[in-house]
Amino acid sequence: MKYTQGKRYRVVRDGARLSGMQPARPGTLQGWKRDLAVGDVLTCLGTSMTRGDGVPAVKWADENGEQLAIDCTFFPVSGGIWSGQVPVDGYLEEVL
Repeated sequence: MKYTQGKRYRVVRDGARLSGMQPARPGTLQGWKRDLAVGDVLTCLGTSMTRGDGVPAVKWADENGEQLAIDCTFFPVSGGIWSGQVPVDGYLEEVL
């Protein structure tokens, strides 16, 4: 499936989560994650490089398009460090 910036997607399978980074104190980030439930809706922010390691990845926001974390990515993903990180088929469906 192609993930398009601005479109919304619904979680349709158990075992998904989001992860990223959030500010811990000035100049410092800490890891962040959220387990997702079937029915949760996410907004695609498009594909861009992650901070630090520079991996192309599809980034995500909440249902209303609000940022949840820096480099907020979906797991599980297919692909790798050079081919990009794209959600595994069967976990998300487009909300029409």
